[in-house]
Amino acid sequence: METPKTPLHPGGDEEIREIPQASLPEGTIADLNLNPGLYDDNSDESNSEGENKKQPADDGKRKENPIITGDEGIDKEEYYEIEPLTCSFEEAFGKLTNEVSPRADQVKEDFQKSRLINYIDEQFLVIQRKYKRSRSSVTESYPLLTLLSDLSKLIDIIWHSVNTHSGLFGQDDCLVRILGDLEDYVYPYIMFEDLSDLDVLKKQLQHYFQFFQRLDTILSLLIDGVLQESYGPRLKLYATQVVRINSIMGRLRPLVISKVTSLKNQMSYESHIYAQKGEKESYRKVHNLSNALDVEIGKVFEGILDRT
Repeated sequence: METPKTPLHPGGDEEIREIPQASLPEGTIADLNLNPGLYDDNSDESNSEGENKKQPADDGKRKENPIITGDEGIDKEEYYEIEPLTCSFEEAFGKLTNEVSPRADQVKEDFQKSRLINYIDEQFLVIQRKYKRSRSSVTESYPLLTLLSDLSKLIDIIWHSVNTHSGLFGQDDCLVRILGDLEDYVYPYIMFEDLSDLDVLKKQLQHYFQFFQRLDTILSLLIDGVLQESYGPRLKLYATQVVRINSIMGRLRPLVISKVTSLKNQMSYESHIYAQKGEKESYRKVHNLSNALDVEIGKVFEGILDRT
């Protein structure tokens, strides 16, 4: 076998005027198809892209089905209403701010302040005793809504002593104490299991959320501080109290919401059943109350969360 000749190479100082051009001979590597599926893949992709482009047009021609349909067909959009159980935070906060004004029955003497704090402590003990007896006795009951009503009366007394421009002389600690005790009070209760009477259930939910909104607005106002004359009484929480409130919120807010989570799931199931049966009026009541519940869940302690 002869050794192939070495091709001539131009010298280092030689100028190349023409670049050699030649084609590979037949029967060589030029005839090999190294990627036979290359153009087939491109054609498939182009076809799929074309089909995808046509797809929206086909979807546009289809008629949209109702979200939940029964025998007669119930469209959720026809019954989508929201009737909040409580007013907005801004409205409640504005009303509370307007309540702060000088009055003739201001608490000025130290002995009067001490009597007020002692009375608040006594009421705390009364509520705690009722709660503990209800947890240890089968015969005595202390429903959570009743407990919240008792605490609400106590909060009103505390707020009355604050909004007379008498300043904070211990009521702030009482409010933080209520907030902390609520974690223990709310935890063991099982709430809102009966959907047989939606009107009664709605009033119970209003009572439940209005209590927490009242406490939220008062604490939010005291976190911001109330404008007053120089050298006037203190009407703003200390930074250490705000930090403590923030830590309590991390546990209390999820707990408050958890008491209505089961109810929310149950109402979703009931509305689905009513829709399948075509009972439009029952579906409307349950569905609208469920919408209102979603709104109230988002409003739980929203003022404090925005400030801490």
